[in-house]
Amino acid sequence: MIRAKNDMDRSTRIAEKLKRKGYCISRFRVAKIMRANNWVSKHKRKFKATTDSNHSYPVCRNLLNRNFNPSRLNEA
Repeated sequence: MIRAKNDMDRSTRIAEKLKRKGYCISRFRVAKIMRANNWVSKHKRKFKATTDSNHSYPVCRNLLNRNFNPSRLNEA
């Protein structure tokens, strides 16, 4: 049931998978077993945009005089 070391489903999803395999078990029983073994599902965090491109601040000057227009592809 557990896909990887740090990636585990919620008790409801584990119960659904077990029911599909023919086991008669409720999500509450699965949750109880998970609590007894200190298993915690890993929640995926919501993506949060941290860049605000629509601002009125001036762009910093190029103090290092770097060329940000490469002459060829894959060249820094």
